[in-house]
Amino acid sequence: MFYTPSHDHYLLKAVSDKDKLVANGEDIAHIEVVLTDQEGRMVINDQERIEVSTEGAIEILGIENGDLSDLTPYSESHRNFHQGYVLIYVRSKTEGGEAAIHIRNKGVKDTKVTFTIV
Repeated sequence: MFYTPSHDHYLLKAVSDKDKLVANGEDIAHIEVVLTDQEGRMVINDQERIEVSTEGAIEILGIENGDLSDLTPYSESHRNFHQGYVLIYVRSKTEGGEAAIHIRNKGVKDTKVTFTIV
């Protein structure tokens, strides 16, 4: 990826390491969220903040950005980007079905990551 100066047209790119989770209340997935420009190049802007919400049988364990000076509790549903990057930890609940993580940033098209809980 290329690092580019910040500008007004951002996109959120979110990728999970899993798309299926076991409905045991213990299965964990990691979602990498990257702030990019319209051409897919990483944008470094630490002031951009994401809001995360859940739908279905999944919960947020924490959100990490790698910034040691950021004292936001991991369990909060929001976090600022650091170096254009955020990592979200999610865990399945004990019910099966479809689930989703919704990721929002002011002025940017929302994105979501879907899971099947089996």
